[in-house]
Amino acid sequence: MLDTLREYLQKRPGSYQYEIKDFLQKEFEVPVTTSSIGRALALIAWTKKKIRRVAKGRNGDLRDLYLYSISKFSPEHFVFVDESSYDSRFYY
Repeated sequence: MLDTLREYLQKRPGSYQYEIKDFLQKEFEVPVTTSSIGRALALIAWTKKKIRRVAKGRNGDLRDLYLYSISKFSPEHFVFVDESSYDSRFYY
């Protein structure tokens, strides 16, 4: 079950515990609690901090290409949106 959980998280690293719970219940047809999900995540050493560390190490060449691509735009062309209160579980 832990191996399946690890594979699931590699495909969907930003999953919420209730999403993981639903997946495991469908996959193995056993009741799963969110507290057991927390213990399982600890067993496989999966943390949000680990996910962020991976994101920092992305391809530098692609980052440079992006900066080169946007260099033709002036600052007035950019719009920045604050997503601090955005939650993908709610669609309104």
